[in-house]
Amino acid sequence: MIKILIFINKHLLITVFSYRLNIVRANAYLHFLALTSVQAAILLVILLASSINSSFADSTTNLVIYDKNSHYQLAFLKHLQKQLKNHGVTINSLTIDHATATEIDAKKPSLIINLDKAFATSLVDYNIKTPVFHTLLTIADLTQLLPCAPLCETKKRKNQFFILDQPPSRQLALIKLIKPSAIEIGLIYTRQTATLFAAIQKFGDQTNLKINGFLTQPDSLGFMLNDIAKSSDIILALADTSIYSASTLPQILLTSYRHRTPVIGFSKGFITAGAVAGVTSNLEQLAQHLAEKILEKRANKPIMSNGIVFPKYFNILSNRRVAKSLNLHFPDDRVLTATIKSDELP
Repeated sequence: MIKILIFINKHLLITVFSYRLNIVRANAYLHFLALTSVQAAILLVILLASSINSSFADSTTNLVIYDKNSHYQLAFLKHLQKQLKNHGVTINSLTIDHATATEIDAKKPSLIINLDKAFATSLVDYNIKTPVFHTLLTIADLTQLLPCAPLCETKKRKNQFFILDQPPSRQLALIKLIKPSAIEIGLIYTRQTATLFAAIQKFGDQTNLKINGFLTQPDSLGFMLNDIAKSSDIILALADTSIYSASTLPQILLTSYRHRTPVIGFSKGFITAGAVAGVTSNLEQLAQHLAEKILEKRANKPIMSNGIVFPKYFNILSNRRVAKSLNLHFPDDRVLTATIKSDELP
């Protein structure tokens, strides 16, 4: 460490700065006092900026853990690297087959980014003190893998879960735009999505929507579908694969369609299959949001959440063929997206 004393126009010391200098900077310093006041000030700013950036980068290591056999995770990682590269941030990576507590500790990460939902339990159980950002998982996944999260205080302080589920307010806003006359909102849920149902029900009370919950088990779903479709103006689907799977989705969509009850889906495939519309976030949008939070963490900014972070960026997708058959008329997807985004602005 070298302390630089800066004299300008032979006046007494005005500033003292301390930082690492390499040999090139040290040689430059030998001629520093021979510079004019303006030249000295300019050189000082350059040296300080370089020093701050260098020391900051040196002390920050972002470690991404992923499954090398998952094309989904690899695609997301590529988007994340692109987003961070734009800000001059690099990340180290470690595949789950090598991600032992010892290997992770050896990397000395400042932040761990976990892309593999199945590895979340192991990572939490390692009890690593490093903050962890988990992503690409749903609330249903989270409840199944970590039943106490995000309620466990010791885990909540270290782990942030960037989930795929859209926030309740956003989904209910879409319903009001798709079918303004809707009052009775049917919502099928399991134990894994009970907390999300409760949150949606709370928001429903604030927007004059009645959220009717139907707690079910996958093997009893078929017996409830007719009653749910009959009693609902719209069915809001949650991202719970124990309810909405390749084997159950056709029956759910056909039953709802027979009763002229629109379904709000949660993925592009779901909407293409027969849901009238849905809020979705693609991998690029999810990566952009995560990159922003990584940069905030790097700048020591607190993340304002209770452990659950909903997607920031999104698009509305609709199935116009289904909408037409149900005699539903609403603005195009870009207008719907822009309307909801504007309503979310502070």
